[in-house]
Amino acid sequence: MANNWTEDDVKRATLRYLKGYYRHRPRKGETSASIDMRGEGGIIADGYLSFVRDDNTFFSATFEATSYHSREELNYSPLGIKLFLDGFAVSALMTAGLFALLHYNKFYVLLEIGWFWTIASILSTIGLFVLVYKYFFKKFSISRYRYIYAIEQFKNYYADEQWISFASDVFPNLKDKYFRELKRQCLRNGFGLIRLDEDLEPRLLATPSRVEVSNFRRRIVSFFSKEEVQNRLRIPQTGQWFERLIPKLTGNKTRDILRFQKLPLNQMAIVGFGLIILATLLGVQMMNGPVIYVNEQDYAKKVLAEKKQKESRTYLIDTPTEPGVLPENEKSFHDHSTKIDLKSRYEQDTIEEEEPAFEPPLSAPRDILIRSGKNSDLLYYDCSRLPKGDSIRYIVEDTLVLNLNDARNRVNLLGDADFNVTAIWRGCYSEIKAGYLVYFGQLYPDSLTAATEILYLETAISSRKLSSRLRARQFR
Repeated sequence: MANNWTEDDVKRATLRYLKGYYRHRPRKGETSASIDMRGEGGIIADGYLSFVRDDNTFFSATFEATSYHSREELNYSPLGIKLFLDGFAVSALMTAGLFALLHYNKFYVLLEIGWFWTIASILSTIGLFVLVYKYFFKKFSISRYRYIYAIEQFKNYYADEQWISFASDVFPNLKDKYFRELKRQCLRNGFGLIRLDEDLEPRLLATPSRVEVSNFRRRIVSFFSKEEVQNRLRIPQTGQWFERLIPKLTGNKTRDILRFQKLPLNQMAIVGFGLIILATLLGVQMMNGPVIYVNEQDYAKKVLAEKKQKESRTYLIDTPTEPGVLPENEKSFHDHSTKIDLKSRYEQDTIEEEEPAFEPPLSAPRDILIRSGKNSDLLYYDCSRLPKGDSIRYIVEDTLVLNLNDARNRVNLLGDADFNVTAIWRGCYSEIKAGYLVYFGQLYPDSLTAATEILYLETAISSRKLSSRLRARQFR
């Protein structure tokens, strides 16, 4: 049941009590005490006491007085928007971490599922984390998301000791959830708490902390009485006119309960950081993919079909006596073929269709040709040079050529341009027994590494006025 006490009654009773409370504190001179003080930034102190300590330091104490009719100043308001923003910030960071972990483990989401499902998965993951965050912190009633006007105002300025006093009809039941939250936040922040009974007799519930317990530096505010503020602004009106006009001149809404909420700058920074990570990961994956794999079976069928249409009338049956040395009859055949300008053929990035030369591995090694730059010789190896095992590797393919002599010419052309090049007979790694695969560099552990190498090779090949159909492909 509400009493008839007004807020002014509570202010005067609290001021009288605090004068007695500080009576025995060592000091020099008299104690200054007043009510209804105003500070910069819209700060309101219902009561203010100050004196000079015996060590010549200044002491100040303020209090917030609340009656039944202004009880909303002490009842907490749930900050649903702040809870959502915190959840969104944490979710954005966790989602970015999850996608970074997948990227580190060589699972490239954008290349695997495409743009639509990638965006959908990002939004779904963030939404799921937000729901989990909101459920967890709502269930455990975190004070961070319970806004109390009087507490938040105290956090906005510094005083040696700060008090909250209220009439007994504000919280008739001390087990009330609003009172329990108020007391919890007062104890956590070091604020004093006073309850006035039906006769306005004070009862001390908590004393303020003698040391600063805030985790951040609070500003020192100069306080003025209503009369002083009125004189400074040269406003002759008082009462209701004063209360309405001062906020218009100073830009302060003196009784807006939620006016001490802070802008979510930290949350915005965390969300931005998480989105930058996600955008960077997707950008890297987009620039280096997708990888197009060759279907070896379809290609073999195509080669066999072309072979049937153009039956070869020429067969190479002589075996070279040493690597790279051809018999006379084979030399005459290849001498005729080398009259074609090979460099111009490759720069056009096309190979004229011609009869494939079926070249099985001979007794001398001629399966793999390797050239490591312009200062190295052309080396020959057999298929046993390939690494054993079933692990999947990736290469940067240059082109496919039809026979050994074309492979040798292509390797030498690129080797003279100071590239590390390998040509390998296709029978070494597949069921197709025709042609040579020419590729740059080495075998790479994943497609992204191979695709990254392409970026370097494109620039290098262009600067040497050469051409190549660079692409990353799977190689077992």
